Amino acid sequence: ENCKIMTVVLAMAFRQQYYLHLQRHCDGFKPEMNLSSTLDAVLKNDIIDLDSLRKLCLKSSVPPLYRPKVWRVLLGVYSKYPETWEYVQDQNRQQYEDLQRSADILFKSFGTVSQNEEEEPNFGPESQEYSSKVAKVVRLYNVDCYLDVASAISSVREKKNIPDIAKVFCSVFNENPVDAYFCHRKMVNQRFLGAFGDDMNNVAQRPAEAEIIEKLIQKLHVIVRNKLPGLLSHLKSLNIRLHQFCYSWFCNYFASCLPTHNLKKVWDRIVSVGDSILPSYAYSILLATSEMLMSCTRTASAHDILMTIPENVTSKLDRIHAVALEHYESSEDYILLQSPKLSRSVQ
Repeated sequence: ENCKIMTVVLAMAFRQQYYLHLQRHCDGFKPEMNLSSTLDAVLKNDIIDLDSLRKLCLKSSVPPLYRPKVWRVLLGVYSKYPETWEYVQDQNRQQYEDLQRSADILFKSFGTVSQNEEEEPNFGPESQEYSSKVAKVVRLYNVDCYLDVASAISSVREKKNIPDIAKVFCSVFNENPVDAYFCHRKMVNQRFLGAFGDDMNNVAQRPAEAEIIEKLIQKLHVIVRNKLPGLLSHLKSLNIRLHQFCYSWFCNYFASCLPTHNLKKVWDRIVSVGDSILPSYAYSILLATSEMLMSCTRTASAHDILMTIPENVTSKLDRIHAVALEHYESSEDYILLQSPKLSRSVQ
């Protein structure tokens, strides 16, 4: 059965390279691939082949019907053993209910965990019901951080833009607030737990998020310097440095600059391979916006474009995916990821 799956994956990889070439050079080209049947083959096994699942999700956007199940597995909320899912679901539900009760006590009785203006999400035009779901995720996560004995991690977590990340999960897991919360928690915490697992004895050794993001920005700077030197010089002339906008991009996985419906497809890839693909996506976005940025003569105009990517750019998301993936697959990070040891660590 695994041989059949790998045969399908390899065939898709060959076709994908051809499709990537067409997408990059032919505007409007959109390949039609039957990913659903392949995902079915991977997910129905008694033991899910995580490497195959990651490769599938890296190559192609996950169909909406499959996205909740795929994200739960790749983020590690559910294990690769489907027979355990019912038990895990029940345990998560109980923990979720405990957090809700804790939130009621902490907010109403003691006021220990405050919800000041900085913690309140700015939802814009979304429905009140949707906004309420996002607010609940943010609220419970704040409580979770407060109850976490690893205060060193909690103090760093609070710096993340939690609401922007929560909005994506509430959209994907619209009918399942428990899964929305635990997937959100995994996504936010993965930078701290990726290298050490859940071993709380190593809290002091975990790198600060700022350090991780700065390294990602350094990688992006090398890419832009080599591939878009004119744009880099132009931004410098406007007194704009990469870290001024990329820190936000990387901190919340582009949730602050791309609309939610676009983010889901970007996050299919991020959930698959983690932070290592962020510089490639940032480069692809900069390439897609380079013409607009080069025409800017005012710092404020360029800054506005970088903080909220215009619709005429996001409407060409397939091309952004193609360029990002083409660059990523030629990077050292991707080559290292093929190592079995490293591949297992991307859970």
